[in-house]
Amino acid sequence: MVLFSLVLAIGGVLVSCVSTAPAVSRPPDISVSYEEALHLYNLGAIAYDAGNFSGALDYLNQAVPLLSSDPDGEGRARLKRAETYVALGNLESAADDVESVIALLPNSAGAHFERALINFRKGNAADAQTDLDAAITLDPNFARAYNLKGLIAKSEGDLVGALKAYDRAISIDGSYAPFYFNRAVVEVETGNYEAAINDYTEAIMKYPDTQNTFKAQAFCMRSELFLLLGNAKRAEIDKRQAQSLVPGACAEEETTKPKWGKGEIRD
Repeated sequence: MVLFSLVLAIGGVLVSCVSTAPAVSRPPDISVSYEEALHLYNLGAIAYDAGNFSGALDYLNQAVPLLSSDPDGEGRARLKRAETYVALGNLESAADDVESVIALLPNSAGAHFERALINFRKGNAADAQTDLDAAITLDPNFARAYNLKGLIAKSEGDLVGALKAYDRAISIDGSYAPFYFNRAVVEVETGNYEAAINDYTEAIMKYPDTQNTFKAQAFCMRSELFLLLGNAKRAEIDKRQAQSLVPGACAEEETTKPKWGKGEIRD
């Protein structure tokens, strides 16, 4: 059976982390105030985390102009809106917001990371790398920045560099499932199947129930490895697990194009 690989988060096909949470409705019109602006921002952040990106955009569109007198507040709101635009696939609007954030808050590691992510999505790895270096200089423990460095290295065929970057991301934050998934993909390409099985296992354990699509993909990938190593029984168990989460997840026609979710890059 041919191993298929999924290029993560953190180009191509946008897969939202679909939430079952109810849609967030527009709040009633009340007097404009700084407190209300912060309230709208917080509601936008909550909607974003729930996977309700259109609801998040609605709230953030209201919050941004109300925070124009506070550079820090406006910068945070614009950055969250940029992340929302990325999740919705609107890279141009995201880029506009990020440029505004960098003008307001030039030392924002998050803004440089988001610009790097946008450039990588557009296929501009060189500029993405420049912004990642800036983000890491500003915040040496920025785990997602190392994850994106790994993706760039992998896209350029530098598997050793990719593994080093993923190792660093995991050493900073060992709780984030995509780091393990990404590292497993590279380990498969280098022939280190046992290590890849271990990393897919870590990803399976760490993906929350709201990300069952990605968890199912990890089961499918691990199933392929078990089969390759002659353990047909474990391979079939993993396939059934994936099927219970997402029917048809391990179908042979499964796309090998990049998968995206909630602004994160996944392999």
